[in-house]
Amino acid sequence: MFLALLIFLTPITAIGGLSAFGELSSQLTSYLVFASILYYAFVIYQDILKSSPEIKIFLISFVAAIMLSFATSISEISANNEYGRSGYDKFLSAAIVVLFGFFVLLITFRSLRIYRSSDKFGLLLARPMLWATYLNAFVGLFELSSWFIGPITPIYDLLSYYVFHTQHGFIDMPGRLRALGTEPSHLGTFAGFALPWLLAFRKTKPAPYTLAIILVTLIAALSTSRTAYVSLLIVYALYWPLKLLISRNAAMTVTMLFVGALAVNLGALLYVYLGGAAVDQSLTGDGGVSNTTRSATIYAAIDMFLDNPLTGSGLGQGGFGLVKRMPSWAYRSYEISAFENSREGSTAPIFSLPARVAAEMGLAGLAALYGSLTYILYRVLSLRAATKNIDRSADCENATLAVAISMFSIIGVGLSVGSIRLIMIWVTIGCAGYLISYYSAVRRQGMQPTELRNLPAFGE
Repeated sequence: MFLALLIFLTPITAIGGLSAFGELSSQLTSYLVFASILYYAFVIYQDILKSSPEIKIFLISFVAAIMLSFATSISEISANNEYGRSGYDKFLSAAIVVLFGFFVLLITFRSLRIYRSSDKFGLLLARPMLWATYLNAFVGLFELSSWFIGPITPIYDLLSYYVFHTQHGFIDMPGRLRALGTEPSHLGTFAGFALPWLLAFRKTKPAPYTLAIILVTLIAALSTSRTAYVSLLIVYALYWPLKLLISRNAAMTVTMLFVGALAVNLGALLYVYLGGAAVDQSLTGDGGVSNTTRSATIYAAIDMFLDNPLTGSGLGQGGFGLVKRMPSWAYRSYEISAFENSREGSTAPIFSLPARVAAEMGLAGLAALYGSLTYILYRVLSLRAATKNIDRSADCENATLAVAISMFSIIGVGLSVGSIRLIMIWVTIGCAGYLISYYSAVRRQGMQPTELRNLPAFGE
C-alpha cells in the first residue's frame, strides 16, 4: 500500500524541507520516496528487467539524452559558476530529481504488479486520490473561510506559519487559494493529476467520487492560476471524447490527437519566441507581470536551445545565463529584475516543461520524453483494443481511460510548469507500463474473463 500512501500525500508541497533536496525540498513525497530507496535498491534492478519493453526504452533513452547533453556540454558545465552554485552542483541536483521520478515510476509499476486484488487500480490509485482530494479541499475551504470570518484568520495564520513556514498571504495575497501547496499553481497540477482518475472511477462509488470531483474543481478554480484553468479545460474537454474513442478501439485516432496537442504546445513556444514583445503585450494587457515573466523565460530557453539544438546545454544548466538572454520587454516584470539582482540569478526557473527540456537536453531530450509518451500511449490503447473481448474488467477499462487523459494533462500542465518532479508524470508512465505488461500477458495466454483472477504477477 506504499503507492496508495504516496498518492494520498501528493497535494502536500509546502513543507519546510531540506535545502539540499533543491526543488524537491518542499514536497513531502520526496522524503517518502528517498526513505524507501534502501529497500527498493534490492529490487529495482529486477523491476526494470520485469517492466514492459516500452518502459525500458523510455528509461534508457532518457538517461542517454541526459548523458549525451552532459558529454557535449562538459566544458560549459565546468565553467558555469554563479552565486555560489557550480554547473556540476546543478547537474547533480537535477539528476536527483530524475532519480526521484524513476523511483516513483518503478514503485508504481511494482505495486501494481505484485498487488493481487482485481480492483488494484481503484484501491492503489483512485481511492487514495479521493481521500487526497478531501484532505486538500478541507484545508482549502478552511483557508477560504479565513478570508471572511475574522476569528478564523489568526488560527489559519498560526497553522500556516508552522505547517508552511510562512505567514498568511506571504506567497500569495488573499484571493488565491493554495491549500496544501506551496503556491496556487500546485492546486492546478493536483487537479490535472486527480481529475482523470476521479472521473474514470466515478461509477464505482458515485456519491463520494462526484463530491470529490466538485471539490477539486472548485478549489482549483479558486486558485485562479493558469495551470488550474488549463488542467480543468483539458480534462473536461477530453473526458467524454476519449471515453467514446477508447470504447470504439480508436487507438490511432487518440494517438494522433495526442500528437496534435503536443504540436500545439511546441508551436505555442515558437509563437512566444517569434512574436516577442507583441505576444507579451497581448498576454499582459491588464498590466500583470506573471505572464511577462513566463513569456520571457520561454523566450530565453528557446534562445538557449537554438545555440545547441541537438543535445542542449546540459541537465540543470538552464538557469545559468538565462536572465542575460531575456529580451528587453522582459524587464516590465519586477520578477525578472529580482532574478538578476539576487541569489536567484543562477536558478531562474523556466516556466515550461518542453522549453526546459529543449534548452537543457535539446531534440534528444524532447524525443526521449515526448516520443516515449506517444509510443507508450499508443501501445496501451492498441493492446487494450486487442484484448477487449478477453478482458472485460471495469478496473482496467477505467485505468486505461485515466491514463489516456493523464497523458494529455501532462502536456497541458507542462505549458506553465517547468519541472519534471511532478508525480503525475511518473505515476502515469508507471501505470501505463503495467497496463502494457498486463494486456500483453492476457493476449499471449488468451485467458477468459473468469480466469483473469489467476493471472500471476508479471515476471514470476
